[in-house]
Formats: sequence, structure tokens, C-alpha cells
Amino acid sequence: MRSIEGNQPIDTESLYQDGIEGKDLSLEMYLLEKGRISQLEGNYKESLKAFNGEIDLLKERELNDDTLPGADINAGSVLVNDNLLPYKARLFEIEMLRLYQAYNYLALGSMEGALVEVRISDYLMREAEKNRNLINFQEEKFRTSETAAYKKTFENQSLIESGKLENDYLPQGFPDKSLPANDLLTRPDETELYLATEPIDNPYNEYPASSDSSHENQNYYFNQIEDANNQSFEDMKDILSKANSSILNPYILYVSGVLHEMNGENDDAYISYKQALLLMPENPYFRQDTIRLAIISDKEYDLEKLKSAYPQDYMQVVATNALKNKGRLVVLYEEGWAPGKEQKFISLGAFAIAYPIYNFTWNEPAPLVIDSETGLLGTTSPACYMGAMALRALQEESKWRIIRQSARAAFKAGVYGSGVTAAAVGTASDNSYMQAAGLMTMLLSQAYNNLSENADLRSWMTLPGNAQIMSKHLPNGEYKLVFSPHNSDLQLKERVVISENKTTILWVVKVANRMIYKCLWPSSTVNQ
Repeated sequence: MRSIEGNQPIDTESLYQDGIEGKDLSLEMYLLEKGRISQLEGNYKESLKAFNGEIDLLKERELNDDTLPGADINAGSVLVNDNLLPYKARLFEIEMLRLYQAYNYLALGSMEGALVEVRISDYLMREAEKNRNLINFQEEKFRTSETAAYKKTFENQSLIESGKLENDYLPQGFPDKSLPANDLLTRPDETELYLATEPIDNPYNEYPASSDSSHENQNYYFNQIEDANNQSFEDMKDILSKANSSILNPYILYVSGVLHEMNGENDDAYISYKQALLLMPENPYFRQDTIRLAIISDKEYDLEKLKSAYPQDYMQVVATNALKNKGRLVVLYEEGWAPGKEQKFISLGAFAIAYPIYNFTWNEPAPLVIDSETGLLGTTSPACYMGAMALRALQEESKWRIIRQSARAAFKAGVYGSGVTAAAVGTASDNSYMQAAGLMTMLLSQAYNNLSENADLRSWMTLPGNAQIMSKHLPNGEYKLVFSPHNSDLQLKERVVISENKTTILWVVKVANRMIYKCLWPSSTVNQ
């Protein structure tokens, strides 16, 4: 990441090549990182290839393996640590992969390819959300909820790509296309729209330890680890509140709406804008574009609700609609890197167990200010807090990690306990050899724990810390734009052409003291 921040040359073709060719346990992570870094460096074809490699792996995995990422268990993960499990991308990461693949297609001049990707991400998000909104959905069904969505997506891929297949489910708050009179503009309570996080039932019997007597120990360790795990999330509850779902990403939904609208699919665009609005009603561009599409699509009932809820935004849209010879400018702004996981230990007597946590402080994202020769055009507004989504995803998968950790704790306790017993028997019987063997077992088990106990800290590190957007209709013509992060000396100057009745999509990424600029549409890199 430092090479990207410092604008140093990166050989993207050989990036992570050893791990990829060797089918390393972190293969999926390498492909995601390679795809993202290649894209930031402007090597869109290499990025496309890497992301397609991850999609192929995902397809093979999901059609042949029904374990939710994070729900696996094997001998290595019980005897050593979770790093001996293959890395499996979480749903929020796969959604971002699809978004970035759409960016690759846009940059390479293929609107059709980009639309395929957003249709797949639309379907994937809503299918997964449908699974989680089933009556009496329980946390142990996370194992099948995401996997079922993946599988159904792959099984219906050709119909989804063609736009001929829609979800048979619209999330709560969405209008049924045949029933426009749905009241959906009041943001639902978290318990209505999202899966509530419920206490984890102790499932230690599902993965029994080495003996019946160790079940009680495993139960004890499960409870100890669960308490520590819950406390780590309690400490981050304010940040967790920034992302009530790890599935529905308003940034992706908004970009999906933009592309659907560009393709004349106004109903699909309206649904995407509206869901983004429900998730993040404080974003003014979500409000204004939802209002604008409600007017275009004759959503009269919704429009009355929108006018009442957001009168100033409605007046802004009316003024914009009165402009002649106008085109649309959409700025997608990504700032920083997603936070990394940290390792924390919980002491369990003679040994300790390591588990991953996020431990970052919340800082309100600074907007990107966009100026032109005529003055301020606007500022970006947050569309997604990626760190909060990653934290939510880690919370959701914690049950399966606790299962593995409690099994590992019971095993290690059994080994250490056998040493204690041998040493005690040797002492009582004056058997120096047995006493020494017991003490040696105790020492070796402690040393083994200290060397082997490491939390799995793998994640897609080059995802952005947050994503923001700006949307504005402007008279057609050429503009000299200046992009500058708020309260920063950084500045980026670019000439941008706005064409009548067309949309121009700009992508700006800020990492450390570097700003990366790409015009995604209309594409200027078709021949790359």
C-alpha cells in the first residue's frame, strides 16, 4: 500500500504471483488485492483478469461447498490456529468486487459489461437480504444464508445478466412496481429491515472435543471467549451503528442506480436510489436523485411523501429540471484504506486464546470539494463506511470462530491437564520419571500455545475506508475542475466535458498524500 501511496511503479502482472500459482490458503485474498491494486494503477485488463479469477473460485466453491465463510473447521484450525483455513471472502467483499469489476468494464468502454456486474450485485444483495428476513431467521443459519444467495446467483446468472430475471423479493420499504401506493419513506427500525444480532447459543456439541469429560471444559471456554468477543463489539457499538447491515451497501446501490438510469432502466434505477436513501437518508444526493426519478417514473404517492419529508431537496430538483442543455456529473470519491484487524488475547488459565478485533477510532470523513472556474460545484457526501461494514461482518461470523476456539482451548487444556495429572501422580508415588514427564508436558504445551496461537487477521486491506458521492446536473460544455479534500493542501486539476443528456462518471481516490483520478465514463482507455 505504501507503493500506491508514494506513486511508486508496481509490476501488477507479477503481483502475488507465487501465492496465486501455488494456490496458497490466502489465494482469494491475493486475487482481490491484485485486482484492486491493478485497477488503481490503471491496468484495467490485469484487474479484470484477477477479479475473474476470484469469481471462478467463488463459483467453484459455492456450487460444491455449503460452508459460510468463517464457518469452516478442520484439524489445523483446532490444533493450531485459524490461519490454516483457506481465506474465504465475505459477502460485502464480493459485492465490492462486482462494483470494481463494473468500474473495469466502464474504463474499458463496455457499458454492457458494467451493467452485468451491477445486475449481479443487485441480485446478490437482495437475495441475501431476503434470506435474512425470513421469519424466525436464526444466527446458525448464516451458514446457508449467504451461500444460498451465491448459489442462486450462479445458477441464474445468464438470466440475471440479460436483465430478464428479477428478485422475487423486494426488501421492506421497497415499492412493489404494480402497487405504487406503498408508504416507504420513513426509515424502518433496525429490527424491521435488518437481522437483529441475537445471543449466540452454545453449539459446542456440534464439534466435540477429544473426550466426553472435555465437553464441560469446551462449554466453559466457549462462554469465556464469547464474553470477551461480545465485549470487543460492545466497545465499538458506536461504529457498528454506522452500518446496520453487512449486506446492503448504499454506495453500490447508488452506482447501480446511476448505470441503470444511463441504460434507460428507470424502474431499476429508482429502486436502487431508494434503497440507498433508506440506508443513508442523510445523503442529499440520495434524496435528490430519488425525488428526480420519482418525478420521471410517475411515482405519485412516493413523490408526495418525498416532498413532505425533504421539501428543500424537492425544490432543488425542480430547479435543476428547469435547466436546458444539461448533462450529469457523478463523482465517486474513495478515501483511505479499510482498517486492519488486530489480535487480542484472552487468558484461560495456563494458556491464552487469540481472536481478531477491529480497534479503530471514528473520524467523520472529510468531503471532497469540487470547484470550477465559475465557483463551487459541490462537495461529496458519505455513501458507505467500509470499516463499519467490515466490523459488522466480523461480528456476524464470530459464532463459528468461537466454536473453533473453544474446541482448540479444550484440546490444549486436555494436553496441559494430562501433564498436571502425571506430575501429581509422580509426586505422590515418588516416581521421578513420571513427575518429570508431567512437568515437561506442561512446559511444552505452554510453549506450543505461545508459538502457535495467532488470530486470523486476513482481510481485503486495499478496500477504501469510506466512499462518498456527488451528483450534479450542469450545462453542457468543458469545465476546468479542481478537486481538493476538505482541510487539505492536496489539489487535483482536470478538464472535464459535460455532454447534453449524457452522464460523466469520475472516480477519485485519496490514499495518504496521493490523489488518483480516473474518468470511468465516457471511457478514455478503450485501447489499453
